[in-house]
Amino acid sequence: MRSLIALTVTAPMALLAACGEATPADEVEPAPMETAALEAAKPEPMASPPADALDSVDYSGTYTKPSENGSIERLTLNAEDDSYEYTAGDGRTSSGTYTRMDDNRRIMIEDFGGRAGYFTVADGAVYRLPEADSSPDEITVTGMYRREGQGVQSVAPDASTNSVPDKRD
Repeated sequence: MRSLIALTVTAPMALLAACGEATPADEVEPAPMETAALEAAKPEPMASPPADALDSVDYSGTYTKPSENGSIERLTLNAEDDSYEYTAGDGRTSSGTYTRMDDNRRIMIEDFGGRAGYFTVADGAVYRLPEADSSPDEITVTGMYRREGQGVQSVAPDASTNSVPDKRD
């Protein structure tokens, strides 16, 4: 009986002693970090709007942009009749015609979420500009709608993001 009591007392102590063995933090060498995954994660450059964007860019098509809440906004432009259709992230839709601005680089959608929206076009992208007098050169990635079929930039990596390169050959 005594050996059973001794065993039940010493076994947990032995386990605790084994857990206490650790290498001090100043003696641990950090593992080298692979840079290939970081290189692959670099965002692709944004297309710049040309000086005569509305005449030189084939911008008819559907463009998408992720909302801050993770839903997708969708903007379809038709250069043939200057029409648009917009679906907000919450599912609300609006449609009508847009106005080509005199600089031949921007368009204006009069009622875009309750106020006028100004956009410029580039190859594969449409950029929402912050203000009516914003230059088409003031594009930002947060205002970028990407042509469908060319991928949608994400707000953050998700479960479908391959952030580690496949090492299989």
